Amino acid sequence: EAFARERDCNEIHGPLGFTDLDREGMLVEGFEEKSLFFTYYNAPYYKEHLERLGYAKDVDWIELNVHRTEENTKTADLLARLSARALKRHNLHIVTVKRNREFTPYIERAFALVNRAYAPLYGVVPLDEVQIRHYAKKFVPMIDPALACLVEDEAGELIAFGASVRSLSDAFRKTGGRLFPFGFIPTLHALSHGKEINLLLIAVDPAYQGTGVNAVIINHILENAWRVGVMCAETGPQLELNDKVIDQWKIFPSRQHKRRRCFIKQLADGESAKKEN
Repeated sequence: EAFARERDCNEIHGPLGFTDLDREGMLVEGFEEKSLFFTYYNAPYYKEHLERLGYAKDVDWIELNVHRTEENTKTADLLARLSARALKRHNLHIVTVKRNREFTPYIERAFALVNRAYAPLYGVVPLDEVQIRHYAKKFVPMIDPALACLVEDEAGELIAFGASVRSLSDAFRKTGGRLFPFGFIPTLHALSHGKEINLLLIAVDPAYQGTGVNAVIINHILENAWRVGVMCAETGPQLELNDKVIDQWKIFPSRQHKRRRCFIKQLADGESAKKEN
């Protein structure tokens, strides 16, 4: 706080990442739940500690757990119909990708789409070329092509995509987070045989939002996931104000099981604080 006041800042908020793809948000609900490998875990007392120091809620992210059950059958049928209708109505098609290296031509377009789709959301700043290369190198090798979806229009423009990865949480817990000397074995096994998936990212061009295109992505990923024996899907943190993303899960039997918070605290005016000192 002293550091901020010295620079004439009037508020502090966080925890936040440098971009929306970094870890962000302090865990405030769901301490007993399994943490995703790309999110923070913290002890329950952190929340009370910050509140005693004068910090209050600025915004929350929520996470949901979707289980494969017999109830999914009717939902799957509905989702398949919505997907087929959206593809036909807008002359769209799903890009077939069989190997990770086939994602390469789409990486730049996918992240450009993220910049457009996420621009109105809280705390989002556009990714530059260096950041795009960093996140592509970090996440693309882990993605199973069958658990991703690229959607193009009739002109071949990428208008939507979604990406997921098999959960690495149990493997990392088993290996203590170490890949070597033998930790890579359960990690590689989890990437190809895990029964849980983590939904990393979904982005739809603003011109197609609200047209059912998100159903195409979810249908494609979950249909393939259920086919290979995946029993559970977990969303990453979703901004609680992002109704377009959260509403898409309402047709599923799901459970909101974790919540993360960005705190904020108003500071005294920087100049007046200096004078008082």
